[in-house]
Amino acid sequence: MFLDNMVNNRYIQYKHENETWLRTLDYFQQENIYLKNRIAQIAKTNINNAFLADLENFQNRFVDKDAVISILRYDIAIQDDLIESIKNPNDAVVNHKIINNQNKLRDDMQQMEREFNRLKFDFNNYLANSLQ
Repeated sequence: MFLDNMVNNRYIQYKHENETWLRTLDYFQQENIYLKNRIAQIAKTNINNAFLADLENFQNRFVDKDAVISILRYDIAIQDDLIESIKNPNDAVVNHKIINNQNKLRDDMQQMEREFNRLKFDFNNYLANSLQ
């Protein structure tokens, strides 16, 4: 029974962690929309070809982040479904798979947060130095 409680508590924590990540991904998605809209606003007023090429590069990178956000949402949903489908909390194979999946998701989310924040910083820094 003690092992069942430990495993259940772990899964409850995983579900909480996954919900937190989904909220983080919602924020990234909203921020990404804002940044792409900012590109559209700037592109309307600036016709310098080199500058527009740089904006297009940032636009492509933001679109790439949209794809990563979708993939992470999907992976989190799969993990949640796996946790919900547990029949035997003492099944070592399933427990191992869930733990490995959660660790991979944790690493992927950490990388996404780092990359997205870096991209946002680079974009804002570029604009601050380029716009006159």
